[in-house]
Amino acid sequence: MKEKRIIKRYEADVEDAETIIKNDEKVDELLNKAQQKMKKKSVTNAGVLYEDIRLLINLLKDWISKDYREVPMGTVVSLLAGVIYFVNPFEIMPDYIPLIGYIDDAFLLSLIIRQFNRDMQKYAIWKAKNQD
Repeated sequence: MKEKRIIKRYEADVEDAETIIKNDEKVDELLNKAQQKMKKKSVTNAGVLYEDIRLLINLLKDWISKDYREVPMGTVVSLLAGVIYFVNPFEIMPDYIPLIGYIDDAFLLSLIIRQFNRDMQKYAIWKAKNQD
C-alpha cells in the first residue's frame, strides 16, 4: 500500500530533519526550494492546501530567523520533515509525472497539517498581528 510507503519515507525524513534543523543555512535553502516548487502550476491549483503549505513554510522561516519560537521543537522537526519530502522529486510518486506526482505530497502534507493544525493556527494569528 502506497500510504505505508509514504509514511515510512516520511519517518526517514524526520531523521534527516533532526540533523538539518541544526544548520540554519541548510534549512533556509530547503525552504527556498519548497517556495520554488510552490510556484509550479499544479501546486498553485491546490487551493486550501496551497495556503496551508505556504503557512507551514512561513512558520519555519520565522522559526529559523528567531522571530517566532512559540512552537515545540518536535513540531518544527515534523514540519521540516514534511518539507524535505515535498521538495524531493523522487519520492513515492515522482513529481515529473504530471498531476499524479503531487498526490503523495498532498497526502503527506495534509496529514502533517492536520496533526499540527493547532500550532499552525497559533502561528497564523501571531503572523497576522505582526505583519511587516
